[in-house]
Amino acid sequence: MAHKHDVDPNNLLITVGMNIVITVVEVLGGIFSGSLALLSDALHNFNDITSALVSYIALRLGEKDNTISRTYGYKKAEIIAAFLNSLALIFIALFLFKEAYSRYLGGMVEIRTGLMLLVASIGLAANLIAVVFLKKDAEHNINVRSAYTHLLGDTFSSVAVIAGGVCMHYFSWYWLDPLLTIIIALYVLKEGAVIFIESLGVLLDSTPSGIDLLMVQKDIESIPGVKNIHHVHIRQVSEHDIHLEGHVNLQEDLAVSKTCVINGRIEEVLKNKYNIGHSTIQFEIDGCSGVGLIKNKGMAS
Repeated sequence: MAHKHDVDPNNLLITVGMNIVITVVEVLGGIFSGSLALLSDALHNFNDITSALVSYIALRLGEKDNTISRTYGYKKAEIIAAFLNSLALIFIALFLFKEAYSRYLGGMVEIRTGLMLLVASIGLAANLIAVVFLKKDAEHNINVRSAYTHLLGDTFSSVAVIAGGVCMHYFSWYWLDPLLTIIIALYVLKEGAVIFIESLGVLLDSTPSGIDLLMVQKDIESIPGVKNIHHVHIRQVSEHDIHLEGHVNLQEDLAVSKTCVINGRIEEVLKNKYNIGHSTIQFEIDGCSGVGLIKNKGMAS
């Protein structure tokens, strides 16, 4: 489990400015050079602008304090932003597939490779700088990682466009242009799908990846005084904020002060081993008989 890391939202604003420049240059370059791969890269870069802006807004919302009407604050904003960005990646990939297929059907088009290489090189340099700005934050934040993935995809695509441009310049292999578009689209689709699955899991309150609920049960039930744990729910409020709720049957009737000691040991295990920072435990004496670790629909409380 990753630990909390302070993210600098201003790095996202820097990437927005850089990507505006890249997009304008690549659109003009793609039109005048006739390169579909360059236009595809420009479209991906344009989405980077919206991706970084949405990520920036989400991070700022996530910094807001909890309120009476929003007791969890805006922590889910980052996850929603990552989810929307992943959908954008997937739709862009499908659009690129369509355009590459249309180019194959329409026949090969001669490319002005000199202009193509110049524009692609500018895009590569700008993307490398933007990637460096976001790399550290991307390792610790799913929302920034979504924007970082956009930029990383653009960096690889710029390298591919440059390599293809060299081959087209010396060997007139113009069929490489739509092929490069398909390769870029495949990468975008793969990364978009990964972020989609991860962010959707958080939105659906799925058990966080890396946490084995049966192991959590085993560790808690090994604590002296605990008979069993049941009615357990684990969910992520945000990427680094995991909550657990559950009922704990005690082996004997204890004073509240003694249950606090057991609760402290449970919290220690959850925090140190599973990075679960918030837990709500309801202590019982042979309560909820017949109910298992998970409460299924129709079971009595």
